[in-house]
Amino acid sequence: MSKAKLSKKEIQKIAQLSKLNLSEDELKKYTKELNEIVQYMDLLNEIDTEGIEPMFNVHGHNTHLTEDKPLDPLKIESLQEIFPKSLDGYIAVPQVVKKEKK
Repeated sequence: MSKAKLSKKEIQKIAQLSKLNLSEDELKKYTKELNEIVQYMDLLNEIDTEGIEPMFNVHGHNTHLTEDKPLDPLKIESLQEIFPKSLDGYIAVPQVVKKEKK
């Protein structure tokens, strides 16, 4: 296993790019944690996956896709049965958000 090691300076750079201000204790903590993650990824990279077919999800479910077919547009007359009020050709609905008085 390779010993990929991120330095405190590299962690500081990552923190700066992420707009994070880390204390010295946080810097030590995250340096240790990120190095553990990188070492684990190195361990996973050593696994022989030759002949293993890639998975698209871990649940084994297949996603059944249906063809996207456009529907006929709604007729304004059928909407006017549901929403009888209209204004200048638009459907009028009750006001939901009220303006706050200053």
